[in-house]
Amino acid sequence: MLLRRPQLLTVGTQAPDFTVTAPEGSAGLRAITRTDVGSRMNIRLVVEPQASEALKNVVRERLDIHNVAATGAAEYYPVCFFLKNDHDEILGGLLGNIWARCMHIATLWVAPILRQQGYGTALMHAAEGLARERACTLVYLETFSFQAPLFYARLGYETIAVLQDCPTGHQKHFLKKSL
Repeated sequence: MLLRRPQLLTVGTQAPDFTVTAPEGSAGLRAITRTDVGSRMNIRLVVEPQASEALKNVVRERLDIHNVAATGAAEYYPVCFFLKNDHDEILGGLLGNIWARCMHIATLWVAPILRQQGYGTALMHAAEGLARERACTLVYLETFSFQAPLFYARLGYETIAVLQDCPTGHQKHFLKKSL
């Protein structure tokens, strides 16, 4: 059964009525309320910087439902590799996910004392090995100019876009590697 998201903001012939308010104790945060004439509902746009994981998961899960309906790709695998010492202290790791035969590497970090010793490469090779096992055809990631774009280039990643001044004076690089 295909689940559909409710259409919260409908387009009608009459302009919606928006009200901007500052909720009590909000320290200046604003909520935008819309009275939707067609459904007789008040829809509020609320800023919640400290939203719970449960609230954030509602948004993620609803988008996932849409993505699966659009692509037919429902399998999702978290990717978590860690470098640990004898005391189980984490000295590095790689985090990401696999969906739709693509691996996204969201985070790669190696403790300064272990850098330039091949641990980052080992983490990347382990992730790419898992991607191949799961029949992925692509690995993609993002990094900043002050992080590791040259490291990824040495591993065969191709820069597909660069966002200038993100943050100011630096660049955000978007890279991919076909498997």
